[in-house]
Amino acid sequence: MSTPLQGTVLEACIQTKDQYIVFLTDDILNEDFLNIHLLNTNFEKIDSVTIGSAYSTGSFRNLSIDRNDQITFSFFNNKTWSIRVLEKPKIKVPFLSGPSGVNWGVNLFHHLDIDTTLDSA
Repeated sequence: MSTPLQGTVLEACIQTKDQYIVFLTDDILNEDFLNIHLLNTNFEKIDSVTIGSAYSTGSFRNLSIDRNDQITFSFFNNKTWSIRVLEKPKIKVPFLSGPSGVNWGVNLFHHLDIDTTLDSA
């Protein structure tokens, strides 16, 4: 039995090697979160992470993939976000690992790595 994916609106689905990265937003006015899920070839969830913060909303745009399978996009706070799939899972400590606005959930080990840069004006 598969676990439902958090999110309402499918923004994008990208195949990287033998996995899929699914981007879903919540479709909540003035508080939209971006849920990113890593799935295997059987569409079973391997990892998940959420980007967003209370009382702020985002707009998923500017999706791009480079030669090294690094995915970049814009969502909120005038930042360019980048995500890549790690070969081996790494420990991600809530509130300490990764940029502000990233929620790693309850699992300590993650296959996804997220970073961000501030967009220039």
